[in-house]
Amino acid sequence: MIPSVNGKLALIALLTTVTVLLYLTFRFHRVTPSLKKKNILRVSISNHERAYGSVFSDDYYTSQSDFDGTSDITKQGIPRKDSSVEQFKFLDHEETLLVYSAHYDPRVHLIKIVGFKSKVSIATDVSVSCRYEDGSKCPMRDLHNVSLIEYRPKILYDTWVWVCDCINERPPSTVTLVSEHNSIPLRIRNYEPGKTSNDAMICVRPLTSNYNDSYQLKEFIEVNRALGVEKIALYLNSINSAVIEPVLEHYQHQGIVDVHQWKLPVDEDSVHVTGQKTHNQHCFYTYMTAYKWIAFIDLDEIVVPSHNFTSLIDMLKHAESIHKETKNSQVGKY
Repeated sequence: MIPSVNGKLALIALLTTVTVLLYLTFRFHRVTPSLKKKNILRVSISNHERAYGSVFSDDYYTSQSDFDGTSDITKQGIPRKDSSVEQFKFLDHEETLLVYSAHYDPRVHLIKIVGFKSKVSIATDVSVSCRYEDGSKCPMRDLHNVSLIEYRPKILYDTWVWVCDCINERPPSTVTLVSEHNSIPLRIRNYEPGKTSNDAMICVRPLTSNYNDSYQLKEFIEVNRALGVEKIALYLNSINSAVIEPVLEHYQHQGIVDVHQWKLPVDEDSVHVTGQKTHNQHCFYTYMTAYKWIAFIDLDEIVVPSHNFTSLIDMLKHAESIHKETKNSQVGKY
């Protein structure tokens, strides 16, 4: 009996399905056992892949040493490599000033301190001095706060930036903040100061709620990698370590991801979105001397180049050229 047209189509569809399954099975069995144990690879078709095409390549998963413990990453928990070791600390017993990091801003030749200030105790006069390695010191003074326009009674802490302006011609490497009740040494952080490139990087909002979506995380990194992003800074508030740490180790080893701890010593409801505005300040001041373009987005967001550009860098350079030609201060401006 000669099969009908519909029968032939059904047969072709069946053979195609079997072929695809055999191919995927072969691909899966090529992955090393340690890779499979750590849930590193998954065949998925997500919204991003449907929209932009798959960017997951075997090239990113060919080195077994990246996953099986033979890499040079020290197995002592995140953070490692270029990651920060800052921690939130209170400067006073009333828990008015909560500081996190210190940065040198070469644009204004100042040391800037990033942290939170209590809205409840904002009238409390907390005297703080900035002390350097050479013994010199000066008062730490307010620069500006980044507060919410909309009033929210549960928000007890606003983002603040302070300055220490008594510095010599050469920026110091550390500063100690001294109050009546506490003394906090801070390493002055700048990522490769003086080596600003034309590259772009991304600052991602802190990961919270025992974050465990390793597939979304890998997709976000690989898509942005394909679009020309050179560095992604991740901030860990609460993650599922068994699922997420292997992914972070892999990309840290490749130099694509930096990890920063973001453990808040206050109720998370008392700050806006896990301290996102403070996170933005920290990420900007940490990387501004190394990258020309910095984006602040979430893991469920992708910046897609428009006007037939295939990379973010090309699109940003085009926007910058328009800005120069038209003198429009809003084009290509941070």
